Amino acid sequence: ISDIGALVAQNAELLAGIVLAQLVQPGVPVIYGTATYAADMRSGAFITGSPLSNLIDRAALQLAQSLYHMPTRTLAGNTDAKVPDIQAGYETMQNYIQLLMGGTHMINECLGILDGMMTVSYEKYIIDEEMLRRIGCMMRGLDTSEASFDMGVLLETPHMEPFLMHESTLAACSGQWQPDVACWSNYDTWFAEGCPSILDRAAEKCRERLESAPDDLLTPKLNQELSAFAEATV
Repeated sequence: ISDIGALVAQNAELLAGIVLAQLVQPGVPVIYGTATYAADMRSGAFITGSPLSNLIDRAALQLAQSLYHMPTRTLAGNTDAKVPDIQAGYETMQNYIQLLMGGTHMINECLGILDGMMTVSYEKYIIDEEMLRRIGCMMRGLDTSEASFDMGVLLETPHMEPFLMHESTLAACSGQWQPDVACWSNYDTWFAEGCPSILDRAAEKCRERLESAPDDLLTPKLNQELSAFAEATV
């Protein structure tokens, strides 16, 4: 089947499911959920890191939003890498960029996924959070407010004087985007710290979160209600 053929087939299946849902319960809220995946034609194996899958899903998202005016959901953050290595990084970022910038309203199978959704890495989970923050920064675009075009500081600063220590520069830099785990320090600083890899830094953040996490994320009342429900259904 061609790429367009896969798009047509997926769209038909989604619309059929939506129609069926409306027949069962008219007016029930629905989400147009795309999930295109290619196969490795050398083995027939299911793969999640193909850019062609993302292209098909981007077209499906455009159909849902421009033609059907429906909320959308898709899968992103997937990779066929078995460990959080460079392949995991570029396949995950490829999926995030294409599908988030394609306008999806919701994503799942999103954080920490490895090996075609067969396992999860805590370190990759932390790294993926930063990837999503990076894309969020890109999607917000440049500040085009009236204040951003203010030339007052430029005109008031005497010739040959730098802007680096000006109040406006310091104020702007205080809100600059910063990474959580990526290394931006110079080589000497990185070496003095023991040459930590991004996985080392992600693992440390993971340990900090686990150590500070509460023993139970549920309230006592909700635990009681869940226990009562479980006992009633046995």
